[in-house]
Amino acid sequence: MKAMADSKSLVAGMHLPFPGLGHVREDGKGRYNWVPIEFGPLPTPPNAAKGPGAK
Repeated sequence: MKAMADSKSLVAGMHLPFPGLGHVREDGKGRYNWVPIEFGPLPTPPNAAKGPGAK
């Protein structure tokens, strides 16, 4: 756990709430916390079609 916290590596875990990706952080008292990554939808490209028949 210490190595993961020190390296700030991205960690993937099974059976964790969506998205199941995050980091391990040491709290300074010898304990570790799970910090999930922030998740948001991908932005729509400016030239993306808006729907059927869109120009």
